[in-house]
Amino acid sequence: MRVWNIARSAEQIASRLGNDLGVDDRIGLIKYWSFDEGFGQDVLDRSNSGHHGRLGSTAGGDMNDPAWANGGLAVLTGTFSPSHQGTSVENLGGGAYKITSTVENTGTDPGHFIFDMEVYDAAGTQMNQQYRDGVTLIPGETRDFDFTWTIPGEGTYRVAVGLVILRWSGVYEWINEAALIEETPPPPSPEVVVYSGALGEGWASWSWEASTTFGTGIEVAYTHEWGGLYLHHDAFDTTGMSMLRFSISGGASGGQQLQVLAFDGDSMALPPRMFSLYLPEVEAGVWHDVAIPLIDLGIQPGDFMTGFVVQGTSGAIEPSYSIDDIRISS
Repeated sequence: MRVWNIARSAEQIASRLGNDLGVDDRIGLIKYWSFDEGFGQDVLDRSNSGHHGRLGSTAGGDMNDPAWANGGLAVLTGTFSPSHQGTSVENLGGGAYKITSTVENTGTDPGHFIFDMEVYDAAGTQMNQQYRDGVTLIPGETRDFDFTWTIPGEGTYRVAVGLVILRWSGVYEWINEAALIEETPPPPSPEVVVYSGALGEGWASWSWEASTTFGTGIEVAYTHEWGGLYLHHDAFDTTGMSMLRFSISGGASGGQQLQVLAFDGDSMALPPRMFSLYLPEVEAGVWHDVAIPLIDLGIQPGDFMTGFVVQGTSGAIEPSYSIDDIRISS
């Protein structure tokens, strides 16, 4: 017997007559009694609505108890003991977690129960509840219950599991802390600060044929056409870092034609790259953010490097410019 809150066509009814319903067939299903339990006095509402029926005149044995077609007993004399065997949590990414609980009937009789899973935040506020009402287990049977939950934010969440008597009339077992979900912020991306108002730790200027003034930014004035702003550091690991980033202003005139080249872990110069590939024009009095992939400079992921140089390329002394907020990061 099935009760729906939506209209079903004759074709839909005929296609499932005498057959169980799949997940997609249960939309709009509000009551479902299949009368196929085969034992006991409970008729389960398999819609998960919890409107279970009871056969017979009383909860004990009497002449009105049902006679199951399979010969099953209406009144069982052994024990039904659903037992929590463990709960695991799998991080699916994006804040979603799969929670899996295992339950075994360790008793001697079959029976029915409600599986209840609840999640609480650190303050004890219930954040989620999901349950399966009318679960049947025969003796020795083990079953997994899977739920997916997306957390509302970072923090620690406690998963509680209840094995509940039908009609929410009592508890077989309650596990207050079946598992913990801990969502912590990701570790900060690795970053090396080269210059931000001052040279970063371990960095030094090995510049040549250039006047450099270190202040809010670095003011660079070349004194030779092949002068270079060279910022050096002992060899460091670039694992997790992929970009050389900085801000540059063309000063009073702009129009500088520049290139940048990196030095590997052995202080060997690598092939240069033209600025124009990343910033078409260095404008006068305008600050631009520039990001150059380390791989373009010959630094492969995880390579060591010891610094970089910014040079002119026109064959003439380039106009003065300013550079600031230099860092190597992801």
